[in-house]
Amino acid sequence: MSKQAELLADEAAHKTVELDDSLPEAHASLAQALANEWKWKEAEAEFRRSMALNGNSAATHYFYAITCLSPQNRIDEAIEQYRTALSIDPLSSIVNANYALLLLQVRRYPESLAQFQKVLARDPNFPPAHYKLSQFYANTGHFPEAVAELRKAFPKMNSASPDPKGYLELSMQIDDSDRSAAVADAAALAGNRIQAFEYLEKAYSSGDNELLFVIRYPALNPLRSDPRFKDLMRRLGLPD
Repeated sequence: MSKQAELLADEAAHKTVELDDSLPEAHASLAQALANEWKWKEAEAEFRRSMALNGNSAATHYFYAITCLSPQNRIDEAIEQYRTALSIDPLSSIVNANYALLLLQVRRYPESLAQFQKVLARDPNFPPAHYKLSQFYANTGHFPEAVAELRKAFPKMNSASPDPKGYLELSMQIDDSDRSAAVADAAALAGNRIQAFEYLEKAYSSGDNELLFVIRYPALNPLRSDPRFKDLMRRLGLPD
């Protein structure tokens, strides 16, 4: 989401809450807008207010997990919120797929893969699951599978070699303002440190929301001690 779009969403959400403070959906929308601006404490307060008004919204529990808790590396709390969301809406493909990504983030690889397989067994033509599974395979060093899954997500892609270079080439084909973080991940996996930081900065500048979980991927471990990475985390208001 662009910075301008984020500001408009924030303004609209604030106005809705001002008009009726009793609407849980209004507080949830405001919480998401605040999280997109990396205002973590304010976002959490609004998520909690929304859940106090309505604790049975799968979407609110899900967005609390993915946009607020996971970026802050509050993993146990994020898992709890994902599980609550899935207890309410167990068939949601996007919630299940992003829960699998959280498990990747914390290196629970067998569970993550099983979660992806469960999603695709039920919804085999769901492109986001193939896209996210490609990231799982790439971050666990299985590049033939990563390339294959990425091409399932984006069938019009050109062919590429089944290795880190090929995975990066494919990731570059889908680069746009909402995919820069994924390119940074692919560049790091290919050992291209300069390009990885270039695309991390692009993701930051464009407001690429995917940045908030890509920064926790295993591929970025070699970058974490770099002052540029520490500065990025500081600007995001996140712990190392």
